[in-house]
Amino acid sequence: MFFQIFAYLTEAVIVYMYIRHIYEPKKNKLISFITILVSYLMLFFIYRFIINIEFVNTIIITLTNIVIIYFCFKSSFKSSIFHGIILCILQIISEFLTAYITSLIYNIPVQNSVDNHFEIGVVLSRILYFLFSNFLSKISVKETNVKTWGKWFALSLLPLSSIFVIIVMKIITDSIALKSYQNILIIISISFLLVINIIIYFVYEQAEKNN
Repeated sequence: MFFQIFAYLTEAVIVYMYIRHIYEPKKNKLISFITILVSYLMLFFIYRFIINIEFVNTIIITLTNIVIIYFCFKSSFKSSIFHGIILCILQIISEFLTAYITSLIYNIPVQNSVDNHFEIGVVLSRILYFLFSNFLSKISVKETNVKTWGKWFALSLLPLSSIFVIIVMKIITDSIALKSYQNILIIISISFLLVINIIIYFVYEQAEKNN
């Protein structure tokens, strides 16, 4: 349980670092940071004691990210939606890539790799999450609710579709002992979705710079 709490707190720090690079806090950095930590601790307790369904969890965490960005930072609502969804897809890609890589190494079903190698999965997925989010934040333009309006937020439909595809893929393959080549194909597919979403991010950022 303590390692699970650690996993959520680590995720909260990564989220804060990403958002802070793009937006200015509405009040101050400390309040924004504490708000994100508390929000992710609440997510932990919701998943642990109330509901833990893949699709529902994804919706909750996406909404949480959007609410945090919009109410704690100087952002437009459309921009909050886009970046909230981006954070969610980066998290999912990081976790599922780790799960399938672990499954490939140990030659066990994906869900077994998640359950039996939880600590390894958390560490590797958080490292990937940090690398992906840090890379995108470095190329992102600084946004405010005055200077930018996120007019290209419709681009978030592709990250949303990617989230749906990856979750469905995991649900279907959860309890199946995939062959090595099948695991590799899934890893390549998820990586390909990551590349596509990075391209979408580039397009969005270029549009914001033009604004």
